[in-house]
Amino acid sequence: TLKTKFATKTGLAKRMLQSTLQEGLRPAWFVADEVYSRDGSFWYWLEQTFQQPYVLTVTKKQPTPINFQTHYAEDLLEKLEEEDWHTLSCGAGTKGERYSDWARIRLSCTQPEGYSRWFLFRRQFSKDKNRFIFSYYQAFAPRDNSLETVVWVAGQRWRIEECFKFAKSHLGLADYEVRSWTGWHRHTALVLAAGAFLSVLRFQLEGFPDVIDHPLFSQRRKTGSLDAFKQERQLSSVSV
Repeated sequence: TLKTKFATKTGLAKRMLQSTLQEGLRPAWFVADEVYSRDGSFWYWLEQTFQQPYVLTVTKKQPTPINFQTHYAEDLLEKLEEEDWHTLSCGAGTKGERYSDWARIRLSCTQPEGYSRWFLFRRQFSKDKNRFIFSYYQAFAPRDNSLETVVWVAGQRWRIEECFKFAKSHLGLADYEVRSWTGWHRHTALVLAAGAFLSVLRFQLEGFPDVIDHPLFSQRRKTGSLDAFKQERQLSSVSV
């Protein structure tokens, strides 16, 4: 009898990324929530093994060593000056561009040649609480990446969450009782194929200008074509 061992979320993510890279598909960025940033061995593996750029949401207690002492994200936030903040959009939302104040601090730690690690900070004013609310991120990328690019990547988690929400509410991703490994994967594959088909169809009809016009994508093709959709999503020629 085949036995399946328990695997953490970061362990499963490692397997999926390794499988993807072995197939010759390299994601431009990896974005995730605090579950993945809390596992230091995971993001260190991304950095050292694959030099994989990422933006991870972290808590204000995310540690980093500076001069042989541990500092936390909230400590470094207090060192920012007003001129360090820049008003930038992290992408279009349901009500237009999502502007916030953003800043980052380069961390002094050993990195692969040409790469840097940063703490990224987001500041939004809450009228209800009459004060600023802060969000924290850890980013890793080639050191010449601009703040604008890293901010835009951080905002893509919203787009990903919207895709999952759509798949659950309209395509039945959440409407399945797991009975077997094979059944679950067939169901998931069918839902993802349907989602990819509808995304391509919508792109052909509407286009996504906030994605096409972003400097992260240096080459452009005619809006609305299947080739354009694949290029903007960095999909291979065999992808749906």
